[in-house]
Amino acid sequence: MKKIFAGCLALLSIGLYACKGDTKSSALTHAEYLQAEKSTTVTIEAYIQGKQAWWESDGVGVASFYLQDQDGGYFVYNLPCDKESYDKKLTIGKKIQVTGQKTDWAGEIEIDGLAAGAEATYTILKDKEYVAVPKDVTQDLGTDQLIASQNMAVEFKDMTVLAQSDGVSAFYYKWDNSGKAGDDLYISLTDGENILSACVESYLCDKDTEVYKAVEALQVGDKVDLQGFLYWYEGAQPHVTKVTKKGNIFAKAEGTNSHEEYVKAQNGDSLVIEAFIQAKQAWWENDGVGVASFYLQDNVGGYFAYNLPCTKAEYDNQLTIGKKVKITGAKTSWAGENEIDGLAPGAEATFEVLDDVYLAQPKDITNLLGDPALLALQNMYVKLQGLTVVAKDKDHVVYYKHNNAGVRGDDIYFDVSDGKNTYTFTVESYLCDENTDCYKAVEALKDGEKIDIEGLLYWYNGAQPHVTKVTKSA
Repeated sequence: MKKIFAGCLALLSIGLYACKGDTKSSALTHAEYLQAEKSTTVTIEAYIQGKQAWWESDGVGVASFYLQDQDGGYFVYNLPCDKESYDKKLTIGKKIQVTGQKTDWAGEIEIDGLAAGAEATYTILKDKEYVAVPKDVTQDLGTDQLIASQNMAVEFKDMTVLAQSDGVSAFYYKWDNSGKAGDDLYISLTDGENILSACVESYLCDKDTEVYKAVEALQVGDKVDLQGFLYWYEGAQPHVTKVTKKGNIFAKAEGTNSHEEYVKAQNGDSLVIEAFIQAKQAWWENDGVGVASFYLQDNVGGYFAYNLPCTKAEYDNQLTIGKKVKITGAKTSWAGENEIDGLAPGAEATFEVLDDVYLAQPKDITNLLGDPALLALQNMYVKLQGLTVVAKDKDHVVYYKHNNAGVRGDDIYFDVSDGKNTYTFTVESYLCDENTDCYKAVEALKDGEKIDIEGLLYWYNGAQPHVTKVTKSA
């Protein structure tokens, strides 16, 4: 992301003013601005909504601003201005006219005030001040419609904070271009279906601002509303100006067993768990009773629910990926796999679908292969990187298919090496059948290929991940 060199002033809570009657003179409408060719000179008129920073570039005072009119948002970068004008005249809510060269950077449309041969100019207009109410764009996540709100003041509601790649941290500090730790804060969030990367841009909101401190205090699973400007960096990456915490989705109801209690429970013990569905293995009928199997996860570990009684309609429409469910049933184990058996004799399981939604990020376990510590991650969503495909025989056959009885079936087994040991992984056909990309990818593997894998850490006399994604290593 671009780096600039000064402190920040955040949004001010000042009164709202209607835009009716505003004239554009020779300025382009927002639609015309978007349609203008890159590197052409444009003139816009809009209201300052956020002041990113003032600094000096080769001895020239410049600043960056978020602006908005009644139709859309603008970002002006490197606008030449002196420090006094920045502090006292170019204030939040002021309407200004800017003439400069239109550019873009990683998808971010902007006016570059110091574009070669096209230094931008501005005029402060005398219209009434205007501060936009943040637009709720939560429903636009995952759609092409979101880009229409680029650079506007926006709001995302009921988002859940995801873990970073270490599986624990709620945020990370962005490294700058020189390889040193920077001050920008990044968080990942989900609405239950889509993942959003957001940034507290330290020049816009520095370490002393409430939003910066609020993000540093976040925990994985916190449910939040956030406001900011819809900056674009190879996709939506809002610059956050406000975070409101609304609780944590991993909070468990009284009487619910912790993950530690689930692991330590004896076979036959009755348990109550609350966790989030990460994968649906299958639905079938067992002696006329509809049952299904699921992989679930909370912020501590993974669970496997086998034979959970449910109707096909409940399986299809209620027990959906990401949903939090409460399950009461008997603890069992099979070949080292801890699970709740929904049809354990005398202890038929029950479930309740709860409101919260969570999609776990895969935890990298490459360095844990062969380590006893891997057992603590059983049934979690995991990834492994840079593994080598190992042929199963002298004819370089890479995989074979059989079922649990050892006869030919549809489950597909293949071997990989981390350079030290060889491991057998499986694509479980009820989880990923022969029509899935994952299944086809394994059928296409070649001896010696380097691959990355994602899947669920199933246990069968040792770690045997149920693979859900296979890609060639970069």
